[in-house]
Amino acid sequence: MAQVRNLTAVQVVYRKKRINHRLRFGAPLTEARLDWRRKLVAFAPGSVFGYIRWRANRFGTQDWRLFVLRSVESGALSTVPGVMPGADILLATRGTTRTQRAFDHLDTLEQDAGGLSHVTDAYWRHLHNRLAVSFDPHGFSPLQASSFAGELP
Repeated sequence: MAQVRNLTAVQVVYRKKRINHRLRFGAPLTEARLDWRRKLVAFAPGSVFGYIRWRANRFGTQDWRLFVLRSVESGALSTVPGVMPGADILLATRGTTRTQRAFDHLDTLEQDAGGLSHVTDAYWRHLHNRLAVSFDPHGFSPLQASSFAGELP
């Protein structure tokens, strides 16, 4: 078997009513269960995936974040908790309101783009910037996906 290098590992954790760190989308290359609450998934370089980090205590939700990340082989990496060694951050939200707005846009993108794998890095960054300043993002069309990929009809 060929040895695969430069994978990006993501820790997935679930503890009822306390912690839920999970993938929103993406296709991991490998998966290893660490125990009944935790597993480690790994992505090949260039893979785009969504990662949710939610934490609560007896007073309610304490932290809720959404990241859309692209794993990279080498170069500049941004550190995200639970992602080793790091990844390129395309979109990041924090807090209940912004994260919920991002989820709403992800649902719309899944329908409009025919799946989140067709969304370009440029659009993820656009969505990040618009959500950060509480503006509605511009719509995404399949023509944008094909034009960014160099597949114009």
